[in-house]
Amino acid sequence: MKAKTGDNRTKVRIVRERGESCLVEYIDSDRRLHRVSVPANKVMNEFVSDQELSQGIPYGYSWEDIDLKFDTGKFADLLHQNGLWTLDDILKNPQKVSEALHATIADNLSKVFETAKMEKKGVRS
Repeated sequence: MKAKTGDNRTKVRIVRERGESCLVEYIDSDRRLHRVSVPANKVMNEFVSDQELSQGIPYGYSWEDIDLKFDTGKFADLLHQNGLWTLDDILKNPQKVSEALHATIADNLSKVFETAKMEKKGVRS
């Protein structure tokens, strides 16, 4: 979806249009997906100026702000506890690898849901 023009405009996908506002989706230069609300009259042939996009009202929560951790030691311990010691063990047992990975990130999942609940209540974590 990322398409730049010579005059600093970015190709967008219109998610919805309400009155004089458009919710648009675009990919930035770092290949990250964003959604912002911009004035509908600033969307021209599926392009919006970079200035308008930078001034748009962000849509959604900034999930990149959550401090998530991945404990490689815990992951290794879980692999070993499941008898996965070699590369062949890993390749022959994808389900056990997946289970170890899920167990390792369980705390992160809890943090994501807790953050969503607190934000919904209007409490910053």
